[in-house]
Amino acid sequence: MRRITCLSIAFFVIETAGYLNTVVGEEASRTFGYSGPLVSRRRGDISWPSPWNCWAGITGDVSIRVEKDPGNPDEHILHLRSVRGSFVLYQDLRSSPFPADVYPKLTWRWKAIRLPTGGSAHDESRNDQVLQVYLAFRRSDGYDILGYVWDNPARPGEKDLVHHSYRVLLFGRIEGYIHILRRGVADDWVTETRNVVEDHKQYFRASRPRVAAIGIWCDSNDTGSTSEGMIGPLVFSK
Repeated sequence: MRRITCLSIAFFVIETAGYLNTVVGEEASRTFGYSGPLVSRRRGDISWPSPWNCWAGITGDVSIRVEKDPGNPDEHILHLRSVRGSFVLYQDLRSSPFPADVYPKLTWRWKAIRLPTGGSAHDESRNDQVLQVYLAFRRSDGYDILGYVWDNPARPGEKDLVHHSYRVLLFGRIEGYIHILRRGVADDWVTETRNVVEDHKQYFRASRPRVAAIGIWCDSNDTGSTSEGMIGPLVFSK
């Protein structure tokens, strides 16, 4: 099953804690972090920080650890590991979509420790990446998806953009544009900054830049290998 479809199913069928920290007033930024109480539902062997929720495949082993940020002890990071498995941490924001048009700049830090053997965002049969960030935007007939992923080294002819377009019975037409921002293993943390509104405007016309769901993915099920990485809070700012 395509990963973007799984993300849609996850926030459709699983009860979430909701969008707890509503943006009010003239806040300069909004942080989707990992300092909330740990929760565990449906799979007692893993836990994750609220108000995030988790969807995990039925095969393989997954690990989610909340750790202190070595560069900022007041912040927390996620340490994610997948062994022949697939999982996503997500927030369903459909009842109160996040205004990316007010907070267009998205910044986060991440680090790839172990890449899935032979994974490639260009190959559906080996579509594993160590770390992935997805934003979903509601459209009248489906969803538009922006993705930012950390992939394996490029094969000859591969570009750093992947486009998916298909229909799903429950969710309508899915349009996804996946940016490959990094490749290979990194010894140090890497900081990313994207203008979500500009990325959205480049590909989508039928949806507004209001985020209906956020997902952080780690998987290695297609390649039957292991993925491991760390990611810091997702910070939207003006």
